[in-house]
Amino acid sequence: AARDRQVWDENYARQLDDVFAIQSEIAIAIADQLKISLSPQLQADISQRPTANQAAYELYLRALEQTRSWSGAGGFRDIIALLEPAVELDPTFLDAQVLLAEAYGRMNWLGVDSDGKFAARARETVNQISVLWPDRPQVKLAQGQLSYNIDRDYAQALATLTEVQSQLPNDPRLLGSIGASLKHLRRFEESLAVARSAFALDPESPRAMGDLLYALEFSGHWNEALELAERASEKFPEERLIAHRRAIIKLAHNQDFGALLEYGRRWPEPEVNNYLAWAYFVRGDIDRAVEATVGGLWVGPLSEGVSDANRSELLGLAGRKDEAVEYAQRAY
Repeated sequence: AARDRQVWDENYARQLDDVFAIQSEIAIAIADQLKISLSPQLQADISQRPTANQAAYELYLRALEQTRSWSGAGGFRDIIALLEPAVELDPTFLDAQVLLAEAYGRMNWLGVDSDGKFAARARETVNQISVLWPDRPQVKLAQGQLSYNIDRDYAQALATLTEVQSQLPNDPRLLGSIGASLKHLRRFEESLAVARSAFALDPESPRAMGDLLYALEFSGHWNEALELAERASEKFPEERLIAHRRAIIKLAHNQDFGALLEYGRRWPEPEVNNYLAWAYFVRGDIDRAVEATVGGLWVGPLSEGVSDANRSELLGLAGRKDEAVEYAQRAY
């Protein structure tokens, strides 16, 4: 590539009735031309069909594409809606089950699993694939994500995920999970190195770019974070995660509240948490801050109680003690 010189080419004219066979054929041919010696396990992996069901595979690809963006709990609900039928069409479709287990787990991690049904489904799915395919690296990925999403055991998640890293060296989702585990363990510089690697693997992914922004923030690289956030906003103007990180970076870097207000107005649903309220508060508009306060990710009656607790805190900070006490009593 550095010399812009063609090394090898070949034409593959085939009927697209067996796309997996064509993929395997081309992959092995490229390995031969590059003089790469493939281990028996790698050759078996290349020849392995993810599924024999084309409809299931299409549903999986659509779900996989959605993981490249962040849409909160709603996004994971959409992914689940695609993957559950895919698994019904082919219960042996391992990759679909791994992605489905992750989506179940993320619903629990995001706090929208009041009855625990998503956590139960995640455990059940991971247990099933662990019995059926104990030696497949994708199963280790699912086990690590279960430790992260359900158990909140980030040290165990990191240990499990790094164990399989050499077998899935080019998987951005694996790197994303490793980087997130390192972040929760407050190993920020290591998390940043992993986020850079994931972004290098998938530079057109807004999710990978958003994860890199997070890592730059937590590592204190504010100038680089701000520069990347502006580039990312131009490249992905409709991506909520990018807009969110840009708003927080601008707030922390130079006390610019404009992007935060813009973000809060554009995505006013509860998952925004209280960013809009905080922006109004710091600008001195206490009444609008109280009005904009929400209960975060909580649902049902608990949401209003959390909202009142947050309103009480803002009013207390503003010196409006009587109103703060009233909201605190309501919350209690």
